[in-house]
Amino acid sequence: MLQQLTLEEMQRLYETRMQEDFPQDEMKPFSRIAELFRQGRYLGYGMAGSKGHTDGYALFVRMEMDGGENYLFDYLAIDKNQRGTGIGTRFLGELAEAFRGAHLIVGECEDPDKAEDEGERRKRERRIRFYGRNGIHPTGVTSKVCGVDYRVMEVVSGSRHSDREVRRVLDAFYRQIFPDSIYREIAWGS
Repeated sequence: MLQQLTLEEMQRLYETRMQEDFPQDEMKPFSRIAELFRQGRYLGYGMAGSKGHTDGYALFVRMEMDGGENYLFDYLAIDKNQRGTGIGTRFLGELAEAFRGAHLIVGECEDPDKAEDEGERRKRERRIRFYGRNGIHPTGVTSKVCGVDYRVMEVVSGSRHSDREVRRVLDAFYRQIFPDSIYREIAWGS
């Protein structure tokens, strides 16, 4: 069952699960997440499993732009013991329902072409295929943020947005999220 997370629940996830689920170079300080949450620009959802355990979670940055709600998948993870059980597909389906009517939902996935080894490349490609099966498709936009190369993905729930539109909205998210010193270092691909 999908449930919106409180700031305290997000902090518990940040201090525990997220430390295992994400590389350190992808973790923003929790103080920044809390600041955005208090401004009404950050939210999270969890998929409650048995005995109150969170089987999956997704954290988003929210922004109004072009007369609609736009969302950036900031973090998305499924409990490692639940992967391959269909929980991820169910979770993404419930999230799609919760965000029905959003103008644009984007996310970043580590670029397989920039993986350090073949094992990591296969893992990244598998993740992109999983997203594709669940309506999240690569755009032609890439970015490099804090030294990490990403392919930008779009949740498609109707017609796709142009790469130019995706990049414009993602750029606005980056300006909102990062201090100037980090924002100036962001590199864009096609």
